[in-house]
Amino acid sequence: AMLLGCAACGRKEYHDIGEEDKIRKFEFMTLTNEKLNIFKLDEEATKKYEKQMEVKLDLPVNDNGCFKKIRPWLTRSIYCYINPDSPDQKTYYYFHPEMIIEKTNNPTAVVCADCYSQVNNGHIPTNSIADGVDFGVPDRIGLVPLTARELYIIAKVRHYINMIKVESNSRTLKEHQQSALKGCTILFEHDAPQVIADLLSPESMND
Repeated sequence: AMLLGCAACGRKEYHDIGEEDKIRKFEFMTLTNEKLNIFKLDEEATKKYEKQMEVKLDLPVNDNGCFKKIRPWLTRSIYCYINPDSPDQKTYYYFHPEMIIEKTNNPTAVVCADCYSQVNNGHIPTNSIADGVDFGVPDRIGLVPLTARELYIIAKVRHYINMIKVESNSRTLKEHQQSALKGCTILFEHDAPQVIADLLSPESMND
């Protein structure tokens, strides 16, 4: 089995290749497949994205006053297909770029079973990038991973406890359901993001 990720929603799971007796968890769809057109950025979104990609920021990298230029909008999950016969012709898709196979001139999108089912019916998959769910990937612009303290500062909630329960399918339940690992998490809201935003506001720093 190999670990694959869905280009549409980002879901990752181990997938058994070539074993027909098992349920397929992922499908491989070339970008020439017309069913993937629902993931294309329209003309207005394309112009907006290309304009965003022109933005560059100077990011401090050390205490010696050194900076490096970054394109912050690269964190968005957008895949750019460049026509090999016409390099100026670009098509943008709401896909995770890391989950596109580019071994040939016809790239292939790895799509999970849930997204594939909805795409086959002509619908934008629920919780996919095209559906508006995209948290971005800071690694794409080389940002240093956040420390635990920094994560606590920007988190909107504070973790309190996890509770896990193993539910067996023994006895009469064996014919109706599988064993399952169930659980819940208790989280509390906290105001750290707002406090930091207020402290770093121009009004606060000028006081």
